Amino acid sequence: MSSAIELIDPAEGLFPSTNPLSSQGWVRNSKKFQRYLRSKVTEETVQQYMSGLTRFFAKYKKIEGSLDLKEKISDATKPTQLAMRNYIHFLYYDKQITRLERDELLEVIKIKKTGIRTIFISDDDIIEAFKVITTRRAEKYRPIFLLTLYSGARLRTIIRAVNNFDVTKIVKIDNELGRYEINNINSNKKEFYIYAPIELFLEASKYQYDYKLARKRITYGNVSANTLRKYFYTKATELGIPEGVIDFIQSRSTKSVGVLHYLDKVKLADKYYPKIFNAIREVLREAKK
Repeated sequence: MSSAIELIDPAEGLFPSTNPLSSQGWVRNSKKFQRYLRSKVTEETVQQYMSGLTRFFAKYKKIEGSLDLKEKISDATKPTQLAMRNYIHFLYYDKQITRLERDELLEVIKIKKTGIRTIFISDDDIIEAFKVITTRRAEKYRPIFLLTLYSGARLRTIIRAVNNFDVTKIVKIDNELGRYEINNINSNKKEFYIYAPIELFLEASKYQYDYKLARKRITYGNVSANTLRKYFYTKATELGIPEGVIDFIQSRSTKSVGVLHYLDKVKLADKYYPKIFNAIREVLREAKK
């Protein structure tokens, strides 16, 4: 690999207006890059990446090659580093750099480790959080907490579904439980359904929710939207539910699921979900004693 990629014309010197890794190049490309991002990540991530790169190119007016990028990107935040990787992929996609340039630029971006620790919550944590959230906080957040707990779905997906609720999208599994059709594409994953008690969909649909506020209101101690999702997975695993079925219920299926495979997963998810629901309901019954 060469020591550096020169994004300049050696005979004529630097031309920031033609260098995609310059402040002027960023201004020229930012809107098109934003559209590119929206097909791959959430809107919140889009805004985070755009802000990070805007600050980066305001600080560093131009990048003269891979070694220069390595030096300057090393001090950036992890989201900005991830944003730069996406920007480089975009530049190749848009035919502004070659495959070799893309690969050498990506090679020098070392993503910072965050040191995130995995938090697992217990039945007792769930019981305590349920008592606090349903007695001390606004009534409208009770169904959102329970939908997150009982479905194991992403909170953002749940909020989007209830804010745009359509009762015709509910498919009954039995008299109590159902799956709500969503058909979202989240990054490289396809989200088909949210599995939950039907009455919770109906109760939550009476309100409109702001994602950030809802995330805050259903958090108590170590219990949060993220740990509720992990709890659901752990509980389902303890019950012996096949991993592939849990992934389908929690929308971790790839975009390329075939028709027969999809129908098989729906059948198995409909079969196993009531078992997961009953186990979690038993935990909450302890909270009501």
